Amino acid sequence: MDQHPVARAQRGGQPAKAGVTDPVLRDMLDRPLEQSLLGLRVTVDAAGRTDTIEIEVICAERPAKIVEQNTGARGRRIATGTYMLDQLPSAGTRITFEYAWRQAPLGERLASPLVRRLLRRGNERAMKRLAEQLAARRGTGVTAG
Repeated sequence: MDQHPVARAQRGGQPAKAGVTDPVLRDMLDRPLEQSLLGLRVTVDAAGRTDTIEIEVICAERPAKIVEQNTGARGRRIATGTYMLDQLPSAGTRITFEYAWRQAPLGERLASPLVRRLLRRGNERAMKRLAEQLAARRGTGVTAG
């Protein structure tokens, strides 16, 4: 596993192209990590706030599952994101994502309904952009619904 499932980060401390996650994730930079498969540092702009997030892939089971851990809010928020990849009969892939806090600042926990809504909206937008980019590469013109 040498790529983040959405961001397609470049290795070796080089800036990566967020692409499908713009403008929420920006200034993406990969970094070497001892214990993980891939590490990224990104700046997140959402809900009028900016935060630096450290993301590391901690588990990858090809071709079905990717688990990443992220740390933000100056270390006060630790969460995992799990991508499940299911091959479809139509030769496509269904991507489902589950995000779970292990710990979070009180303000974020109190605002969890809003946080869930923002995460869902951002992920839906990113998946739509990813589907459009993949369709454009294949020349099919198919988009996510």
